[in-house]
Order: sequence, then C-alpha cells, then structure tokens
Amino acid sequence: MFLPGQVVRCELREVSDGTMQLEAIAAVPEEPATVREWLELHDSALRAPDSTRDGAEIQVDGYVHRWENRAGVRFGLGLIRPVVFRCSRVDRVASSPTEDVEISDGSLTYSGKVLQNLIPLPFDIAGDAVLSLLLCDGTTFEAAVTDCSLSASAHGRFVEVLPADLDPTLA
Repeated sequence: MFLPGQVVRCELREVSDGTMQLEAIAAVPEEPATVREWLELHDSALRAPDSTRDGAEIQVDGYVHRWENRAGVRFGLGLIRPVVFRCSRVDRVASSPTEDVEISDGSLTYSGKVLQNLIPLPFDIAGDAVLSLLLCDGTTFEAAVTDCSLSASAHGRFVEVLPADLDPTLA
C-alpha cells in the first residue's frame, strides 16, 4: 500500500491473536518549504563519461540526504539519485574513469570556499571551480570547471532513514 521510504501515520491495532501491532493507515503529506537536499560524495559513484556528450557534464549516482518536516517532525532519508554537474566549460580532467567507480571522499572548491563531502542541491557556481574526488579504486578524479550547476533528477531509490545528528542544518 505504501512505498519504501514513504512517510506514513500509524495506529496500534489488535490482531486476531490478541497482540497489538502498528498498522500504516495514511501517507503524511510533504511540507515542500521544509525540504532540503545535499549530495554526499562519499557513498556516491562517479559514472564513466558518456562519449555521446560534449564533455560538459559530470554524472554521479549520488547518495542524497533529504531532510524535511512532516506533521511537525524533522527527519532525514538517504536516497540514491542521479546527480549531474553541468558546466559551461571543463578545462582539465585528471584520471577520468572508463567505468563507473565508487567515491570514497571528495570536495568542491570555488571562490576561496571548500565544500568537503556534502554539497547542497541544487547548487550553482559562477566562475571557476575544481571538483576533486578520491575514488575507491585508489585514483583521484579532478575536474577544473567553469560556471557549473549541480542538480538531482528523478525521485531516487530509498536506502535508509538518517540519524538526526547527520542533519546539516544543525551544524
């Protein structure tokens, strides 16, 4: 009746053997103004470049933190979603993979700032930036880019409920 990761309201119901069990009875509606998402580079995967594109896109199967309020309760979900860095120009790429590879850690540097491992979604950068990813195969992927936007597409696949101490808005 409900999808994995969907937020539901439950009630205690007595079952035929006399024990009490929680039963999901209704979906709890999203409060869109409270939704915030971040790409966690760790636990994401860098996709091999698509030879049919012009090279101005970097694609990631992203591990996305989605934090929101529903019915007054703050909670987070971990999802796997396609994430794309679209850039007006890619000046330099070091160690581009030939197949999809998991990301161990990473950073995005721009305008004297460094986002280490966690990048808000969506995100836009005017000017030059460097995306640096430590890959699980021991190599480092690095791309120098200009005028970049980062966005997630599709709904994603539910992975887990996130513990409250991972909420970036509390930092």
